[in-house]
Order: sequence, then C-alpha cells, then structure tokens
Amino acid sequence: MTDTIQTVVYELHPNKTMKRVLDEAIDYRRYCWNQALETWNELYLAHKIYDKILWTKFIPKQNKKTGKITVKHIDVHLNPAPNWKMVRDIMVH
Repeated sequence: MTDTIQTVVYELHPNKTMKRVLDEAIDYRRYCWNQALETWNELYLAHKIYDKILWTKFIPKQNKKTGKITVKHIDVHLNPAPNWKMVRDIMVH
C-alpha cells in the first residue's frame, strides 16, 4: 500500500479591500505574537530573579554537630517556569 499526498495550490488575486483586510489580519497576528513574546520574557526573567534570590537567601549550611548539610525546602510552585499554557491564559485574560 502506498499513500499518496496530493497538494493543491491556490493563487490569490485580492482587490484593494481584500488586501487591506489581509494586511490587518497579519498585523494583528504579529501584534499578538509580540505581546506573547514580551509576556514570556517577563515571566522568565521573574522566574530567574526569584530563583536567584531564593538560592542566595537559603545557602546550604553545614551543621557543626552532625556534619549534615541542610537546605530549606523551596516550593517550586511559588514561581514556576513559564510555559505556553501560562502565556496563553494571560493573553486570553
């Protein structure tokens, strides 16, 4: 059995009004992409700064009596790394 993929190519010949509408749609898509990228970068920066503050604040210390190293438990869910679902939810909100 051989599967064949058939491709259809359409050529657009938009008039002046259609060109304007297509340009507006493309501009809006670009605007949304840039907003999402900015949101992602802000979330990522906040995540990195938060991690750095936590790790410098809670430096592992060695107990002189037992010799064990203890680190305070850090809850990762306080400031999770950004993902596409988080950015999507912020954009939709």
